[in-house]
Amino acid sequence: PETMLGDTAVAMNPSDPRAQKLVGKMVRLPLVGRQIPIIADEHVVLPDPESDDEKAKFSTGFLKVTPAHDDNDWAIGQRHNLRVINVMAPDATISDKFGWNEKETVSREAEQFLGMDRFEAREAIVEWFRQEKLLEDVREYVHEIGYSYRSHVPIEPYLSDQWYIAVKKPVEHLTEKFGSGLIEGTDVPVNSLAGLALKPLLDERLRFIPERYAKTYQAWLENLRDWPISRQLWWGHRIPVWGCTVLELPSDEYTKLFQKIEEWRKENRIETQGRPMDSNVDYDYNGSDPLHFICVCDPEGQDKEIVEYIENAGYQRDDDVLDTWFSSALWPFSTLGWPEPSQDLETYYPGSVLCTAREIITLWVSRMVMMGQYCVGDIPFTEVFIHAMIQDGEGRKMSKSLGNGIDPLVVIDSHGADAMRFALTSMTTLTQDVRMPVEPIKLPDGRVVNTSPKFDVGRNFCNKLWNASRFALSNLQNTPTGPFDADQLRLEDRWILSRLARTIEVVTGQLDEFKFSEPINVLYRFFWNDLCDWYLELIKPRMRDDEQKGAAQRVLAFVMDACLRLFHPFLPFITEGIYQQLNELCPQRDLDGFAELGGSDELVLAGWPKAMPDLIDSESERQLLLVQTIIRLIRDIRTQHQVPPRKTLEAAVRAANGPSEILLAQQHLICRMANISSLSAGPDCVKPAQAATAVSEELEVYVGGVIDAEAEQKRLLKQKEELAGAMARTENKLNNENFVTRAKPEVVQRERDRLKQLKEQVATVQRNLDEHAG
Repeated sequence: PETMLGDTAVAMNPSDPRAQKLVGKMVRLPLVGRQIPIIADEHVVLPDPESDDEKAKFSTGFLKVTPAHDDNDWAIGQRHNLRVINVMAPDATISDKFGWNEKETVSREAEQFLGMDRFEAREAIVEWFRQEKLLEDVREYVHEIGYSYRSHVPIEPYLSDQWYIAVKKPVEHLTEKFGSGLIEGTDVPVNSLAGLALKPLLDERLRFIPERYAKTYQAWLENLRDWPISRQLWWGHRIPVWGCTVLELPSDEYTKLFQKIEEWRKENRIETQGRPMDSNVDYDYNGSDPLHFICVCDPEGQDKEIVEYIENAGYQRDDDVLDTWFSSALWPFSTLGWPEPSQDLETYYPGSVLCTAREIITLWVSRMVMMGQYCVGDIPFTEVFIHAMIQDGEGRKMSKSLGNGIDPLVVIDSHGADAMRFALTSMTTLTQDVRMPVEPIKLPDGRVVNTSPKFDVGRNFCNKLWNASRFALSNLQNTPTGPFDADQLRLEDRWILSRLARTIEVVTGQLDEFKFSEPINVLYRFFWNDLCDWYLELIKPRMRDDEQKGAAQRVLAFVMDACLRLFHPFLPFITEGIYQQLNELCPQRDLDGFAELGGSDELVLAGWPKAMPDLIDSESERQLLLVQTIIRLIRDIRTQHQVPPRKTLEAAVRAANGPSEILLAQQHLICRMANISSLSAGPDCVKPAQAATAVSEELEVYVGGVIDAEAEQKRLLKQKEELAGAMARTENKLNNENFVTRAKPEVVQRERDRLKQLKEQVATVQRNLDEHAG
């Protein structure tokens, strides 16, 4: 109600049946006595008590228009050329200057409200309407308003003079480097600030990850209005603008001043606004001359002489400070010594990646690209990674007011920095938001703080990494140095090096695509499954033989080194500690001429593992996979029949000649890892008496002396049912015409191959059932 003092029109929707008679007429504004027009504007919502639209239910069809105190009213005022009147003073009291000038005196009724606080005036004005019998109705209406996080009171829209940057205005001195004209398909000039930010995106020099955020960036710049850069808070860079209203200078000094100003302007050291300057004109300054503003680029550096000169002449600096985002836009290069040339600027600008949140794509990212191009001539980064926002377990944003935030320092104290990094990276995907359950815990000092069970996973993995690494390091005492003989490599060595090469390739590719949860999972599986569960176990006998352990130690040291480098971005502290121990134990870890990483005193300075395609050995992987399959099948039989781990058994494998040869060549590994005394293999291998059977693809594994005939019959029947079910599902899929015609040919063929294998496995199980029945 208090803004009624600044109304300059009453608006109606042109479709309103009453508009034809009323639009164009004048009405007298109560309290003030000002005559204001009735205008027609589409913004006004037509009244409709039966509508589902709350605005239509609330609307009377008449809208008081106060351009100085509402964004929508301001737009209406611009469309209809309305007067703009500030009702309030800067302290939100009712101003004694709200719209009255020499020709318009304050009405007697309005005088009583001058100087009142806005909230006080609101109640008083409503009461005045009530007393004057002008108040028709009061209705409750819920709407959203902004609150100041400092003062915790509503923010009032308030018209004031501010400094703006014309972001779509062509800048003449940028034309030579960036060209001129409009960016194709837009109204944005190439050599404008908006153009400097938009063109790199369209030229594919700037990339957003995920890609969908590029549309946010592009739409913002294409529809960008002039940028207000001044703030009335004394915090930040003071605006480099000087102005004056009166210059008390002799005529010759005045002419000399503006000759200097014109000289600096031509050197692009300043920009001027106001009356055009001509060094050939003898200026006769008087108080009626236009204001002259001078913008100085670097008032504390190379342009300090300009500042001193113009301030001595009577110019005064503006009190406003620059918008936070203007100052922040300078960060990529101002931190490197700009505007002075420096080695840091030459070395580190431009950078490569900006990691930030989606809500400041428009506020910060676009402004950094603008100012980087404008001030330095190049974009500050080529890729912008928009990370997910962490919410609590209920999907709410973490905040102090809700008390659902987690203090990283608390997590570091309770779980460790690496555990926190592991948990966060394992959650990080290219989705918009991720959820982290929040639970309170009580600290030893009695404080109750928030944490999350997600960090327990990170702590547990860090413990595993530390303990497994210590075990691996215990095998590296007295690792030999000197030339490396690749001929000493065995199947398990070639296998682990091949698995490592594939892991490096996958992890590097995923990180290049800003995927973080995927590589940490790949690394976890490689380190824990391939290296710890298999390779360390496979080489144990060699580690007890001084003549055989050398090659295995060199391979283990090399693989550990590479693992630590791959883990380092995720777990920098624990990996650095392990790396220092590795340096002490075996400083020479490269497999000379075969595979190399390069040494380093510190892991943080070590090179990232390069691709090693020559180490990828598909045949070694195929052979060891066959060995692993047999070991797993024998172990499964032990578990199913509750055979003690220490009891030695005999095993046989019915398989084609090729797999059989591999198994016989590697039977030393199988016998030790599966604890069997002997292994026979071949296409005509006979099933021993009372042998348990396991089937996998084209393999039949028999383990003798463990069978309970009745239990084995039941197990085989259950396995047959499971295989028959899988076979039926696959057949249904292949009988589905939509699948066969629409799926990729390789997908269809894969299902056909799977069906063939399932049928063969069912036949094998049935044969074993028949044997037991016989």
